[in-house]
Amino acid sequence: MKGTFLEKAGIIPVSAKSGYNIELLKEKIRELALKVDEKSTKGVFRMPIDRVFTLKGFGTVVTGTVLSGKIALDSPVEILPTGFRTKIRGLQSHGQALKEVFAGQRVGINLQGISKDDLKRGDIVTVPDKLKPTSYIEVKIQLLKDATPLKNNAPIHFYLTTSETIGKVKLIGKDEILPGQDAFAHIKLQDPIVAMAKDRFIIRRFSPLQTLGGGIVLDPDPPRRKKELEPEQIELLYSGDISDCIEIKIKRKGMRGILIDEIEGWINVDMDEIQKAIDKLLGKQRIIKVNNHLFHGNVFKEFKVNLVNLLTDFHRNNPLKEGLPKEELKVKMGVERYPEVLMLLSKIEEISLEGSTVKLKSVEKEEVDPKLERNIIAEIGQKVFQPPFKEEIAKNLNIPETKLSDILKILSKKGKLVRINDSLYLTKENYEKMLNLLKDFFSKKQDMTVSEFRTMLNTTRKYAIDFLEYLDSNKITIRVGEARKLVKRG
Repeated sequence: MKGTFLEKAGIIPVSAKSGYNIELLKEKIRELALKVDEKSTKGVFRMPIDRVFTLKGFGTVVTGTVLSGKIALDSPVEILPTGFRTKIRGLQSHGQALKEVFAGQRVGINLQGISKDDLKRGDIVTVPDKLKPTSYIEVKIQLLKDATPLKNNAPIHFYLTTSETIGKVKLIGKDEILPGQDAFAHIKLQDPIVAMAKDRFIIRRFSPLQTLGGGIVLDPDPPRRKKELEPEQIELLYSGDISDCIEIKIKRKGMRGILIDEIEGWINVDMDEIQKAIDKLLGKQRIIKVNNHLFHGNVFKEFKVNLVNLLTDFHRNNPLKEGLPKEELKVKMGVERYPEVLMLLSKIEEISLEGSTVKLKSVEKEEVDPKLERNIIAEIGQKVFQPPFKEEIAKNLNIPETKLSDILKILSKKGKLVRINDSLYLTKENYEKMLNLLKDFFSKKQDMTVSEFRTMLNTTRKYAIDFLEYLDSNKITIRVGEARKLVKRG
């Protein structure tokens, strides 16, 4: 026993034959049992499967010891890592039918509509949408005093709950772990497992089989890139309190943030303790909550500074625009892959959201100069159905094309112009004139060719095609072969 956890354990001589000291042994066991902390039922329900069999008249049954949480008859469950979903048809513990089972109990679960062949030892029965399988974990490993050294990149046998797989150890900051020592590491697993932070595991030498030691899972879903791994974060995941661990996980999620439900399935802690830790972090403004989504305070601050700077530049260069469209904002800020971060817009007091447009509250857009507005409308209207294109208007009126684009959009929004396409506009009066000519034409004939339309407007084929494409897209006309027909309303 020397050198093991049993080194200082009491020794009681007993005899099964005579009954000598049996009562004393029972009393000692009772004393020890009373000192064991009762398993909590407030965590996520998890039961690792140790046996799978078929029972005549009932179907598929799995057995195991409930690790955490509780579950009731008829509850939906998910089998991981396969992802099969089913329902609890029956619950038993030590031969007794139950309506609900709790952490610490040995349980048999009769599953509905699932084959024995779809399940195996090591699978986890859990509640849907809480846990995620993983094949890459961040851990702290402790070797036994009589173990052989464990080198970087060494293959190992990995055991967690009832699952067993092969993995490769990537030590952090060390080339090897000596007997009795510990180290932080990442383990790349051959098969996916279901792990939570704070779970315990055992590792054995690949060949010959020899128990090397064990450890604790720090993060079942750590960052893959080295630049995202900060040594102080790994140390805090091991030695910090629950709020430290949760803050680090939120920080690691970056601009994606994380759902509270995901945290509940990430760390092996009671849900009320998780909520207390989140409330503590919110109170200290270490994290930001938007609906059920959490972001780290540093992510929020960086996003806010970058956004305000972007909008300041945007308003300075585009004084006539209401604001920046969200889709354009995502591209300019490089967050197309992280749409979740836009949830933070509602938390930034300096900005306002108007539909899909984002603007600074402190900035008012410029009004279009009335004289310039009249000149633009006159320029577009004078040639009726052969108006100058945008580039020509900008040149004729000596206006930067970007500024003219903004003015044309404003005048279209006001109803003074009709946008045919990005380069071509009609005055409202000329557009209505075109509609009246169309109605008059179709009152006498059922279809119209491009040539007839061009002649009717006294314009060129290029203009005619642009106008017809606009009319088609707005369901005023419809193309049938090479001709157009008027779309009947009502």
